[in-house]
Amino acid sequence: MKFDHQPLLGPGKHYMSLNHLERLTTTFGDVSHRENLFAHLNELHSEIVSLGIRVDLWVDGSFVSEKAQPSDIDGVIAIHADEFDACTTEVQDFLDGFNDDAFSDPPILDFFTHIIYDSDDPRREIEESSWEWQWSKQHDEKHLKGFASIVVGGAKYEPF
Repeated sequence: MKFDHQPLLGPGKHYMSLNHLERLTTTFGDVSHRENLFAHLNELHSEIVSLGIRVDLWVDGSFVSEKAQPSDIDGVIAIHADEFDACTTEVQDFLDGFNDDAFSDPPILDFFTHIIYDSDDPRREIEESSWEWQWSKQHDEKHLKGFASIVVGGAKYEPF
């Protein structure tokens, strides 16, 4: 079983700004390493802003824990189906690319894209609230933790 370090956030989803997440995660442990990881997250955030799309960036894993030197930043790019469907093919390919593990080896940003469907959409495969529950548990599934949600472009997606 994988060992979990003490979480920085209490159970559940915590909406915060990118600046707040930076202050929370880069002021302890191996500061230069954590700042380097955060710089990659900041680049992703800037790229998404430049694309003009609305998403939530869910940030989880050891980066949002007291681990001194996390190996990466785990996360999800959550986008509503209507927003994704309205994107150009190039933007959809960019977002789909996170599901291919092709960005770096080992990944610095271990993200995937999750499309959020309305409850009556036939493409919906999973209850959205199950993601929040999954991300609110440590690996032992006995202890609770939290994850950060960075709203980009006014998305703030809640389970339907």
